Amino acid sequence: MPPQGPDQDWVARSRNGDREAYEQLVVRHYRCVYALCLGMLANTEEAQDLTQETMLVGFEKIRNLRQDDRFGHWILQIARNLCIDAIRRRKLFARSLSLFGPQERNSPQPRTDVAAAIGKLPMELRIPIVMFYLDGREAAAIAERLQISKSSLYQRMRDARARLYELLREDQ
Repeated sequence: MPPQGPDQDWVARSRNGDREAYEQLVVRHYRCVYALCLGMLANTEEAQDLTQETMLVGFEKIRNLRQDDRFGHWILQIARNLCIDAIRRRKLFARSLSLFGPQERNSPQPRTDVAAAIGKLPMELRIPIVMFYLDGREAAAIAERLQISKSSLYQRMRDARARLYELLREDQ
């Protein structure tokens, strides 16, 4: 049963660190957030994960909420943004798979072999590929994060792509 009283009371208490008050907000808004995530993602597991992530982000950022009576709208906006990010990651992943050429319809090996091949790469090659193609990060940010030059990053990515090509050809 959802908690009684307006959201403003629960938000004010949550803002002061009251976890039980935030739990009441979660109880009140969870189904709506889940419905939005499910509608946008069309995947129950991913929708559950993003609903939980939304609630966690909401708890972490509740102090940023300017109007206590707008919690429902605010938490749905967080959910929308997280879903859009997830959809972008899906598209980047699909695009990264297309780098390895079209797959024949009767091919005995599904595209999931690409993920397995990525897993076989040494860590110094795997991390840049995953960060660039799957996380959608820019080269400059990756190089900074890994504390290497951009030219070193590009060399690692070339090496990784070449190694992936070899690994995928071996499996055929």
